[in-house]
Amino acid sequence: MRRFIVLLLISGCLAAAPGEEISIANWPHGYKSAVVATFDTEVASSKQLEDITAVLSSKNANATFFVVAGYFQKNPQDLEVIKKYEVASLGWIQKDWANVMSWEFQKSEIKKADEWLRSNGFNPVGFRAPFLRSDAATFKVLESLGYKYDSSQYPGFLPYRFGKIIEVPLSLNFDLYWDKSVVGYAAAPAYITFQKSYDEDGLFCFYTHTKRVNENLQDFSHFINFASSRNVWFASAGEVAEWWAQREKLELQIRGNEVTVKNNGDSSVKGAAIKFKPKKKVAGAVAVQEYGDILYAVLPEIPAGREVKVRVEQT
Repeated sequence: MRRFIVLLLISGCLAAAPGEEISIANWPHGYKSAVVATFDTEVASSKQLEDITAVLSSKNANATFFVVAGYFQKNPQDLEVIKKYEVASLGWIQKDWANVMSWEFQKSEIKKADEWLRSNGFNPVGFRAPFLRSDAATFKVLESLGYKYDSSQYPGFLPYRFGKIIEVPLSLNFDLYWDKSVVGYAAAPAYITFQKSYDEDGLFCFYTHTKRVNENLQDFSHFINFASSRNVWFASAGEVAEWWAQREKLELQIRGNEVTVKNNGDSSVKGAAIKFKPKKKVAGAVAVQEYGDILYAVLPEIPAGREVKVRVEQT
C-alpha cells in the first residue's frame, strides 16, 4: 500500500478531495504554461539571425537554435549573434540522414557536429535529428555523449523520457503558417494549438526555419507578442529539459492542512510551485499566481534532500 501511495505522490498529482486537485505545477515560478521557440538554422545568414534575435530580445524571450554544424565550416562567425541563446545540434550534414540510420553512422555524425560546435565556443546539450528522424539508436548515442535532451518527436504537450534523455516534444511546424497556399487558414490552427497547450498547463514547442521566419518577420513578431501577453515561460529547450529532470524528483505529500514538497534530487530546486484547484488561501509561499479558480503557490528554494511546506488556511 505504501508503495502505491508513493507512486501517486511522485507523479505530482493527487486529489485532495472529490472535485479538488493539489499537484506539483508543471512549470516553475507560477507560470501556467511554457513556450519554446526553436529554429533550424540550416544555411542561415548572420542578418537572418540578427533579425530573429531582435524580435526575441524585444520581449525578453528565450529560444533554441539548432545548428547544422557542417554548413558553417567556412563561416562560423555568422553564428556569433546567437551565442547569447541556447545553441543545440542538428547534426553535421543534414542530407546524409535521408537514408542511412545505423548506430555507427549516427554516432559519427553527432560526434563530429558536437566537436565542431564546442571548438567554436558552444556547449550543446540538446539534439534534433535532421528530418526529425530519431530512433532508439539516436538516444543511445546522445546518452553516450552526455546529452540531456532530444527535440525531434511529435506530438506532445509535456516532456517525457527515453532512458536518460528528456524528450522536448514538438507541438507545431510553424513553417506551415507561412505556406502561401494555406496561409488563409493555417493561422487559426497555430493559435488554437497554442491555446490548447495553455489551457492544459502544457508545453508549446514549435520549430521553424530561419529563412521562413525572416520572410514573415511581422507575423512571427505578432505571435511572440500574443503569447507574451499570457503568463507563459518563454524558455529554451535546454531549460525545459533541466526543469523537467528536477521536477521528476519532487515528491508531494498532503497531511491534513499541510502540503509538503520534498526534493529527492542531488541539487537545489528553485521556483517549484503547487497548483491548487479550486484555489486556496495558503501560508508559506514566496509568491502566488491566480488564474480564475486556480492558484499556483511558489515555494521557497528546496535544498537537495530537504522539504518545504505550505499550510492551507481555513476560509
